[in-house]
Amino acid sequence: MRTAVVTQKGHEIHQGHEGVPASRGRSRALQPVGRFVLHLLEMCMVMCAGAIALGFLFFGTAALLGYTDLLQRAPALSVLVIAISLSLPMAVWMRFRGMAWRPTLEMSGSTMVFGLLLIVAYWTDLVARDSLVEVQTSAACPLMLAVMLLRPRLYAGHAHGGGRPATRDGPFPRGFARSNRLVANPVIRRFAGSIGPLTLVQHRGRKTGRTYATPVMSFTTHGGLVVGVMYGKRSDWVRNVLAGGAVEVKRRGRTDRYQSARLLGQGEGLHLLPSMLRGPFRLLRVRHFVYLTDLAA
Repeated sequence: MRTAVVTQKGHEIHQGHEGVPASRGRSRALQPVGRFVLHLLEMCMVMCAGAIALGFLFFGTAALLGYTDLLQRAPALSVLVIAISLSLPMAVWMRFRGMAWRPTLEMSGSTMVFGLLLIVAYWTDLVARDSLVEVQTSAACPLMLAVMLLRPRLYAGHAHGGGRPATRDGPFPRGFARSNRLVANPVIRRFAGSIGPLTLVQHRGRKTGRTYATPVMSFTTHGGLVVGVMYGKRSDWVRNVLAGGAVEVKRRGRTDRYQSARLLGQGEGLHLLPSMLRGPFRLLRVRHFVYLTDLAA
């Protein structure tokens, strides 16, 4: 029921329900919209800044190693790298702000899925090579908006988070690993072992005896390699490597055999990483690392 209050000076102030001034009611109604827009702008800024930094790091390093003009020479790999560069900063930022895993994976996963669909579209001649990056980067923020509209109350709420993140063995849930094995890994495996820290770990199954190849991100340190365990220490590749001892690793076009594999805790693992990477791995709450040593001659 709308009411009107007359002041001592004879001015009439219209009020909304329960005696709340109409202007204040409209302001309160618009507050969630403002928070939603601010959240969208914040996420877009983080995504773009992170993608530029990671893209510059990857493509700049590749150029220094002699892999120039990757956008033309390896367009599918470039799209995959850009998808990761767009997704990873968002995931790190959302977890840093206390967002629960489900919306975090929805947001970052949508960007990864779109990148993979774009690669398929390129392979089937539906999208021209010269248009890949333009299509991918132009769709990034609209895609983010679409995902946010699935949960308007969450993104328009006072708090960014959805409660304290659940405690788990690795930064990403095991269910994400299973879907990643079917969708992303077959694409990544085509390039892992050839460029940058993308590494192919070849290991033998503990029970089956079969040989598997798992793409990971590895970093050189103190005569060995260190790998962050993203899906927990019970991941199949981690258990196989620890059980088998020796492991073959393909990295930057070269295959080496390491005689020893150890599982390290967060403190030891972060200490072995390059200093510029410790912050992101700490924000992702990577709790375990595999340390490969004793390079065979």
